[in-house]
Amino acid sequence: MKKSLLIFALIGIVATSCNTAQTVQTKERSFADRQALDSIVCPEQYKIVFSYDDYGNILSAIEHDWNLVTKVWRETKKYEATYNDNGNRTEAVFYDWDNATKDWTDKKVYIAGYDSDGNPTQIFEYSRWYDNYTGHGFAYVYDDNGKITEIIKYDWDRRINDWKEVDRQEYTYDNIEEAENEDETDNKIEYTYNDKKVLIKKIEYRSGGEKIETLYNDKGDQIRYASSYFDEDENKWVEWWKSECKYDDNGGRVESGGYSDGYFKRVYDNKGNLIENMEDGGGATLKSEYAYDDGGNIIRETEYEYDYDWDTGKGEWNVRWKNEYTFNCSYPQADLIVYANYGYDNMLTENIYCYDWSETDWAKNAVYTYHWSTKKIDTAAVEKPIPDMVSRWLRESDYNLNIPNKR
Repeated sequence: MKKSLLIFALIGIVATSCNTAQTVQTKERSFADRQALDSIVCPEQYKIVFSYDDYGNILSAIEHDWNLVTKVWRETKKYEATYNDNGNRTEAVFYDWDNATKDWTDKKVYIAGYDSDGNPTQIFEYSRWYDNYTGHGFAYVYDDNGKITEIIKYDWDRRINDWKEVDRQEYTYDNIEEAENEDETDNKIEYTYNDKKVLIKKIEYRSGGEKIETLYNDKGDQIRYASSYFDEDENKWVEWWKSECKYDDNGGRVESGGYSDGYFKRVYDNKGNLIENMEDGGGATLKSEYAYDDGGNIIRETEYEYDYDWDTGKGEWNVRWKNEYTFNCSYPQADLIVYANYGYDNMLTENIYCYDWSETDWAKNAVYTYHWSTKKIDTAAVEKPIPDMVSRWLRESDYNLNIPNKR
């Protein structure tokens, strides 16, 4: 298995930015039953298989496709992770199968270090680009209250074959926990409160000339969110994206807004479930509708496309596809150590349909079955395992290490 040497170049940085030793509390081990998602299978097409450690952390996820000639499953992509004694993920590696060498080749690698409070002290990522690498990383310094006081950015320099510091920012905090760097206009947050000390406006100035303005009603509900950029020629802020919310008496809400060449509208019920989502990106206009069971699981989602007839000046919504889902709700979500990132609990099957206009009926394209099993999970150090977010596909974005912002 090919393994990149860039990880060893991080040793000096890790030692500098992670100088607080991990504190591990030794407790008597105890175990509890949890439900683990072992695999997702579409017969003779695709499957993904997961493995876990004793604390419910994902150790690996391996994608397979179906070989039509040999009639066997073939591994194509792999994800592997390692964790420290406190359960923090310290390394995540994505591999592609190399048919030429008959071995795994690392495609993207994440490296992380943490202090004794679990705060990331350094996070680095790099990717293979043919025989070279590209990457960047961040190191973090905290005060006694866990606030970030310094962020150091690194880029991988192929000329010197090492990490090179490219930026360093320091932050201070006032009594309302407002973070500022040395520039008075960049990276600043302003708060406005009403007479009842309820937050009604927040303005965040970000580096690069961006302003985020958020408005709230007297109940604390967000009613407007807008992003602006500063036009130096006009010497003023220009709004380019916005979102506005309206609430009904039953607790439902409608969120609408857009940008220069697009528009969206999202409708939520009084439980916070998204029941309609319409997007117009300047090209196709699409709408999705969602139905839920009593437990809040999505049991059906249907997508439509708006077809406009320029001759008649009229249009209509035509259905494109739908997904239907069934569930085994015998176990509460607290008993699951991993679940699909669409938010569905204990999924058993996923049926995908496309609309066949020649037959004016639905044609089933694929059936994905979710296989679960009971596993003994250590509860001495982790009271309830926090699930990783996984999906049917092995997408790198689902496994990314979160890069913290200044607080």
